[in-house]
Amino acid sequence: MKHILAILATTISLSAVAQTNFEQTVDKAENTIRNRLIDPESARFEEVAVRQRYDGYCVQGLVRAKNQLGGYAGRALWYVLVSSEGVVTQSNIAPMNLHWRSSVDEKDRAAAFLEVFEPECNNQRLVYVKGYGEVK
Repeated sequence: MKHILAILATTISLSAVAQTNFEQTVDKAENTIRNRLIDPESARFEEVAVRQRYDGYCVQGLVRAKNQLGGYAGRALWYVLVSSEGVVTQSNIAPMNLHWRSSVDEKDRAAAFLEVFEPECNNQRLVYVKGYGEVK
């Protein structure tokens, strides 16, 4: 019985570590994007997802933040590539309204933009969604 409890405790602690690693990866990615904003403290992240890559993770989502005038600008798409060792290797951020027809639905615009914006993140396995947890 003690062996079964020990195995169960190890399994539970390992899944908690994996969850923590995804959260740390998201925190690292969000901090990378915050450091690129005019008002880092005003950043509001939405739809943050982690995708498994061959050499680490791609963290991507939307962010709203205050501009030079102190008002919130529109949402911007962003992504951060994080290696398996936890090192940020690449990041980018761009306004969603950049070069898009106004007749296109915002979610369609985001999906189409991500295909061009960071093709290496597309078609990669979704492993974690902020606010929901690990995807199995």
